[in-house]
Amino acid sequence: DVGGLVGSLQHNSGSYVVANASATGNVNATGQRVGGLIGNLKGGRSVEASYAKGDVSTSGDTAGGLIGQSVEVPITDSYARGDVNSSGNNVGGLVGYTTADITNASASGDVTSTSGRHVGGLIGQWRLNADDGRFGSSSSALAGHQMVNATASGNVSADNKYIGGLVGQVSSGFDCAREFVDFGIACRSGTQVRGYAPISDAHATGDVNTTYDGDGNGDAHVGGLIGGMEGARQLTNLSASGEVTSASGDRVGGLIGNVNHADGNYGITNASATGNVSTTGQNVGGLIGRYFGGGSVETSYARGNVSTSGNYVGGLIGSTSEPITDSYARGDVNSSGDAVGGLVGSTTGDVTRMYASGRVKGGGSSVGGIVGSNGGTLSDA
Repeated sequence: DVGGLVGSLQHNSGSYVVANASATGNVNATGQRVGGLIGNLKGGRSVEASYAKGDVSTSGDTAGGLIGQSVEVPITDSYARGDVNSSGNNVGGLVGYTTADITNASASGDVTSTSGRHVGGLIGQWRLNADDGRFGSSSSALAGHQMVNATASGNVSADNKYIGGLVGQVSSGFDCAREFVDFGIACRSGTQVRGYAPISDAHATGDVNTTYDGDGNGDAHVGGLIGGMEGARQLTNLSASGEVTSASGDRVGGLIGNVNHADGNYGITNASATGNVSTTGQNVGGLIGRYFGGGSVETSYARGNVSTSGNYVGGLIGSTSEPITDSYARGDVNSSGDAVGGLVGSTTGDVTRMYASGRVKGGGSSVGGIVGSNGGTLSDA
């Protein structure tokens, strides 16, 4: 536990606040939980109006420009300006690993991990530990989480999966009793808790690149904003403008690589991606690689070119079962695989008031200017 100000800080009461704290020096370490301000933070009410400006470097897991690991401590009105370099997992421009709210936060440094997974321009891994009291927990620490007004501008480079311009992975689902034994939070034994979170006004401008080779199963989960997301609620006003490149691997998107929503009541609104997307895998899209389990995608667009050699490739979305409305794609789409479309590669949802203007080239079956493989209804497209 190494930090520019404090190595390890644990509050036993939820009333304590870290406020107006800062550090400007570089932090160099070899272990885990390393941050520009705090290495390991547990408990307390929040981190507020704090910053770190130095570079952070370690060979271990869980490194962040401001905080290495923050467990159930919301971060508000705070930022980090230094580069973050690690060879481990959970590496972020602001925080490496967190389980709490993020509000009015930013990071501007480049983020690099030479071999780890969960790497993001702002957060490496955001763990949604909330269950809203429905699964036997009895603590406010498990109340719903959210992200509001979050930005990252640095480039993100890695050699593994779950890589994003803002967040590497938003993860959900855990054993409540096992995860929170250190905090005395009461949960029924064996309770499997799945957290959910909305995200609004989140943006990333840096390029995202991974040299990950697929590791046999193919899933890379790489996105200009978020690599992979589970437990999504409403996603609103999201954007990514950087180039997205994955050496190989599936589920790659200009904005999000893979999205699994909480349920059909929540969708995606006002989302955009303008950078080119390049990989060799399947489920690849100019906006989203693969999208299932949610509501409609509305008033969203992608303008970058999409290039791969796999199946299920689209200028907007690679594959989905959800409705798409009032959206468009302008980039060229090129793949030697099946199910390739200017807007969507493969869909079973309805497509309404859409257009695609890029050139489409597919080497297999089911290739279309709007949709490659269609199981829904097209109208005004």
